[in-house]
Amino acid sequence: MQKKTVRSAPTRDLVVEKLEHYLNSPECPQNGCLPGEDSLAKMCGVSRKTLRSALDILAERGVVDRIRGKGTFKVLTYERQKKVIYYFLPCADYEKYAGITSATHIMETLNGLMLATRGTGTYIVPLHYSQSNRPDDPDWEVLNMIEPGAMVFIGGMWYRRCFSFLRRRSCKVLFLNMLDLSIFHPDNAPYMDDINSFHQLRIDNFTGVRNCADTLMKHGCRKLFLAAASLGDITNPLLPGYLKSGGKAYWSCDQELSLDILRDELARQYRKFQFDGLILGCGVEFPSDSRFTLRRYLGLPEEVRLIFYYKNPTVLALDRKQPYVCCDYRRICREGVEILLDGYHPEIQRRQFKPHIENLEYL
Repeated sequence: MQKKTVRSAPTRDLVVEKLEHYLNSPECPQNGCLPGEDSLAKMCGVSRKTLRSALDILAERGVVDRIRGKGTFKVLTYERQKKVIYYFLPCADYEKYAGITSATHIMETLNGLMLATRGTGTYIVPLHYSQSNRPDDPDWEVLNMIEPGAMVFIGGMWYRRCFSFLRRRSCKVLFLNMLDLSIFHPDNAPYMDDINSFHQLRIDNFTGVRNCADTLMKHGCRKLFLAAASLGDITNPLLPGYLKSGGKAYWSCDQELSLDILRDELARQYRKFQFDGLILGCGVEFPSDSRFTLRRYLGLPEEVRLIFYYKNPTVLALDRKQPYVCCDYRRICREGVEILLDGYHPEIQRRQFKPHIENLEYL
């Protein structure tokens, strides 16, 4: 008599592996709600008892959440997306590469987000975007940690290579931007459909720089000078805003540069234009030696009125009364978090925030 061959059921560990593969596959429902036990058991080719044992292991690992009377849910999509806002950093050790302006912008935004989420049950998860600190080299292993439907805060066009990825994953994206993207630029064109699907928070630097120029003229300045980064970029609103206010002389410099280079160039420009009001919008680190004034470090006469465009901690360490343009990052982040948590409608919610001048009374 021929014996009947009995196929042994897969072991519990094999079922766990199979379920983990399923949870990370496109077949897993985006809302995180898994099929019923009968369907999962059939898919794995095991009994419900073996399936439940495998699900218990995944629940202990925090991969799934089993809610009595409701079902089994993938934690990353059911619970975590409601409690996490991902915030992109350029790279893991960005402070090593970022200049003073970029580092300050990142820290102000990150602090604003942490304050905005305090008491909401939501927390901020920083992710490094690139291992090489290059915008064209995203770290896809890290980015793939972002689950479908997740909340993401992006601080500019530097991260553009991941825009379509986030859109395909139906992520709720807050896009903080300082450029005028309504102006066509061939480098930005491939990303505009993605950007228009995001909620956009824009810092209105056109109005901000006009306010600086108008303020300097109200204080008696008649010859203005603007020194700022990337003024040749047509989407950068600083130069159009400055020219609109009657400014004429300017110098487009690097985003971050040494104090020696800045001092030499400003001295050359001063000899040429004899300006009495300066708007300085580039990143430079000043020494902590308080024996010299800011204008002496810059090689300028003391009577030149000066407004720094962007907050620079090394400037304020030398002179805490120095006027500078400031963005209300707390308000920006508070309103952004409210949008993510309470109502996300990118097609109608595009907000602008006007910078203001701190320490204006000391100008």
